Amino acid sequence: MTNMKTYTKTKLMLIAKELGLNGVSNYNKQQLINTVAASIIIKWWRLCRSKNQSQLNRQDSMTYTEYYEEKENEEKENEEKEVIELVTDDSNEEEGLVVYDFVNNNTYAVVLVYISDCEPCVELKSKFKELVHNTRILNGKEVDVKFAMVDIEKYEEKFGEIEDNHIEVFPTVKFCKRGKVVKTSVNPTVNAMNKQIDDMIYCRSAKALYDECKYRGLKCSGNSKELGYRIVEDHKIGWNLQDKNIKELIEYIDTHNMTRPKKMIEMTDIQLRKHIRKEANKN
Repeated sequence: MTNMKTYTKTKLMLIAKELGLNGVSNYNKQQLINTVAASIIIKWWRLCRSKNQSQLNRQDSMTYTEYYEEKENEEKENEEKEVIELVTDDSNEEEGLVVYDFVNNNTYAVVLVYISDCEPCVELKSKFKELVHNTRILNGKEVDVKFAMVDIEKYEEKFGEIEDNHIEVFPTVKFCKRGKVVKTSVNPTVNAMNKQIDDMIYCRSAKALYDECKYRGLKCSGNSKELGYRIVEDHKIGWNLQDKNIKELIEYIDTHNMTRPKKMIEMTDIQLRKHIRKEANKN
């Protein structure tokens, strides 16, 4: 814990104010130290009862202000992270494409498909909700993974059968990346779900590496080590072509004075990325 004797009286007064302590304006430095320390011990005891020892050790290396700021940020983030129930009793016909919209509008989406009178579904739903609290970092930034649940019976009752559903066993979890289902798992464990999410983000399997290289318009031949190296090098270049849609890729071609392909209107996003890389290699 930081030695408060090294703090100035002004800083101690600020900490006291932050702790909500009143009537300390006339205290000398030692009185402030004693009062602030006692208040912090009480607050830490209340805040940290539910935390494990590893978290407590980390708190010891932080200043008091940093600790309370982080606590507030954590609470705010937890409020924002939640599992969305895609179909409710209040859903209307205009929301019939809500599942497709959810998958297509989020880079990483995980959807639990269940039925209400299914005991394994009920058990998995409670575990599924805990996944939102896991933080994953990629290239120095937190990865935004969205989670949702859909009661298939309620959905079909309101909107009709989902096309290309192909779900016969419940509960089923679909892992989606950039609008496409990359994996479907029946009643998976929490560890299995976390492993699949990690594979989507960090491309840990050979298939994930291949698919990522293909999507980026990179060369797809070679072993896993070679594919991974290409992805890492592409990150270093910083073009971020994988994050651009067709319209943005066309704008990229024009703003960088690249030659437009003859059949550009008919090209897919992957073909446009390959074209951009080919043009860049000419220079």
